[in-house]
Amino acid sequence: MIARGSVPTGYPAFSDELTISLDAANGCLNDEVTATGTAISNFSYYVQKTGQLSWSPTWSSTVTGCPLTFKIGRIVNGVEQALTSHETAALTHSTSNGSLTLLSTDLTLHDEVWTIKLYKKSTYSTHANAEGIYQFSINFVDPCVVATLTINASTLTANPYTYVIDAAKNVQTFLDSKVSSTEATATCPTDFTFTVTNRDGTNFDASLFTWDAATQTFSTETNNFSYYTNSPYELTAHVAYAGY
Repeated sequence: MIARGSVPTGYPAFSDELTISLDAANGCLNDEVTATGTAISNFSYYVQKTGQLSWSPTWSSTVTGCPLTFKIGRIVNGVEQALTSHETAALTHSTSNGSLTLLSTDLTLHDEVWTIKLYKKSTYSTHANAEGIYQFSINFVDPCVVATLTINASTLTANPYTYVIDAAKNVQTFLDSKVSSTEATATCPTDFTFTVTNRDGTNFDASLFTWDAATQTFSTETNNFSYYTNSPYELTAHVAYAGY
């Protein structure tokens, strides 16, 4: 009699063998992926002006059923790098379908050039064409930098204006309100910086002319009649967005 709760001894032990076969889908090692959509050309993106751009690229692969991954990177000095927060603030990439959108209002991106690699990869393929690639460059432009500013002709009392030697000081005032810009979309400064030079870009004669940057006034005053021999004097007023 066997006591309750005890393990019987002397009974034969039975075992069975289990064999598991692992099969590799070797076809995936040679899978080729091709970008089948229209190539994305290099382009300039005007911050605060171009608005949102979107792409829905397409691909095909040669082996059905192989795992595929949608990826994106930035090429820096010939080396692919993962996007940082600097890039992802402007670029939104979908890992579910490979789509991409671009939107930025950051004017500090001006003059940056990003070379983007947007691709679909056959995960286990070792083939040279395991990646179907769209590669393009984005040149970021601050529209305020490339805008054309114009000083209204009415800024001067006359052009050319005449100053009579030994007469009272002639003062011409340059007003921000008399500057127009070709840029009407981006948020450009409303303040302007003026400078005045000789027509050839050199400094004017400070004993004859005075420029006051604080009041944005250009003055002419002299009692030296020798200046008459070099008349007329040709100068240029320059204007730029403040801070640019």
